[in-house]
Amino acid sequence: MIRVFYDSATGAIAYTVSTQREDEQPASSLPYIDIEAMPAGDIMGYKVEDGALVPTTDLTALQALAKEYIDAQAENVRSRFITLGSGQAMVYQQKRLEAEAYMADPEIAPGEIPHLVREAALNDIPLFDQAVIVLTMAEQWKVVSSYIEDFRLAAKKAVALATTPAAIDVAKQIDWSPIMAFAQ
Repeated sequence: MIRVFYDSATGAIAYTVSTQREDEQPASSLPYIDIEAMPAGDIMGYKVEDGALVPTTDLTALQALAKEYIDAQAENVRSRFITLGSGQAMVYQQKRLEAEAYMADPEIAPGEIPHLVREAALNDIPLFDQAVIVLTMAEQWKVVSSYIEDFRLAAKKAVALATTPAAIDVAKQIDWSPIMAFAQ
């Protein structure tokens, strides 16, 4: 029988001792588990988790994948509120700037606010109403996007702090329902 002594905080193996008797008292104050045989490979490639010897995993790659998964989830949630794409984001920004310019000066030349003019014409509404719609949607997006970003960053932080693959898997799962309620 092999007695595996480990760090209780990290599960890292400190050392092993062969023993013939299960009732033999250890000389160490470290916690330990007993195993019947050494695992294949280097024992230091293992750790103790929930009273069992498990292979250690390089968490860096798992954490990177989990963070990519979180970013993809956030982008999917964003798609419920806006049209995705960097070009489209620039259009939204331009429309907001034009609406602000119109509100600051209702006599502004139409060539200075082409998006606003064309969209108002397509919607068959006055420029003022179109500017209000654009600015209202921009304010709504500011609120929703801040929640999405908060959830995304909190999950990525939890992933970075996770010390096991299972903890990483839990950390990357985000309950988006409070945000999705805005999409109703």
